[in-house]
Amino acid sequence: MATSGFLGEITWKAPCALWALMNLAAVVLGFLIVEESSAPTISRTVARTSAGTTLRKMLLFTPAILTGGALYQITSYFGPLNLTKTGGWNPGDADLVFAIWIGIGTVTSYYFGAMSARFGRFRLLAAGYIASAVASGLLVFFTQWWLLAPVLIIYGAFLFVTYPALFSFITDSTVPEERGTAFGILFGFQLGGGALAVYICGIVADVLNDARYVFAVGAAISALSLITLLFWEVSGRRGGAAALRRPS
Repeated sequence: MATSGFLGEITWKAPCALWALMNLAAVVLGFLIVEESSAPTISRTVARTSAGTTLRKMLLFTPAILTGGALYQITSYFGPLNLTKTGGWNPGDADLVFAIWIGIGTVTSYYFGAMSARFGRFRLLAAGYIASAVASGLLVFFTQWWLLAPVLIIYGAFLFVTYPALFSFITDSTVPEERGTAFGILFGFQLGGGALAVYICGIVADVLNDARYVFAVGAAISALSLITLLFWEVSGRRGGAAALRRPS
């Protein structure tokens, strides 16, 4: 993402060609480095669990899963677009600042284990949606770099921590034999939720003739997820809030 805007100013084909070559090189490198015999063979019989049963165990986390995918795709798609159309940024700089957003979030997510042990997963998840709601609201009104940079750093740091937090919760909510299905559902919901959110945001941007207001949708989604989490925490529903209160 850090290179796409600058390469796109040369020709729109440039980033596509570069990334295609990088992916082909990665395939070749993978075959050279990874030995075929390096993967262990698992011969034990695994009990089958229906996808419906697994999904029911994950229903508590569905709003948070959808929100995670929606916030990432709304921000990464409409963020640079808004800066170029509204803020007068050039495409390279606009993509670069949101690449920093992704980079900061990626680094922060590596420290999830330590932060979870100190603050608890539920608090990290709630803080992630609070920060996302506030940051998305600010993105509606501001495009100045001196404000945008710190907002995106904080936003990325908190949002990306929600992803391992959700993985952790879902791991606790399922048994080993069904976790392949569980993570498949998680990724499917994240991608599907993100695609639906981008579609809705595109309609909003067209109707209002302004891409800024898509971030109001992101703020609303974040607030809704936070309310859902708090509801389950307060209600104390068995299997719901009890799981959320576990520190790690």
